[in-house]
Amino acid sequence: AALGYKVLLAVGIEVQGRAAQEVVQELAELPEVFAAHLVTGARDIEILVALHDLAELQPFMMEKITRVKGIRSMSAGIAADIVKFNFDVAPIR
Repeated sequence: AALGYKVLLAVGIEVQGRAAQEVVQELAELPEVFAAHLVTGARDIEILVALHDLAELQPFMMEKITRVKGIRSMSAGIAADIVKFNFDVAPIR
């Protein structure tokens, strides 16, 4: 919030017809995406997104993400409250 971002979004993405590694690399280049992960489970990729406000949600989801080829489906969730946010637990490089 101190930097003007009021919306935190987690997006799970299922890939089809293209390597997930290629899709996640392209998604990671979007300026709104601050974390991009290849994951196991129901989805292939998870991205974390920071937006200034809800007005940016529709253009981001419908214009930016849908331009990335290979996305079969996506499921987004907006963080209603941040209970814990601590990246000092382990050195990640």
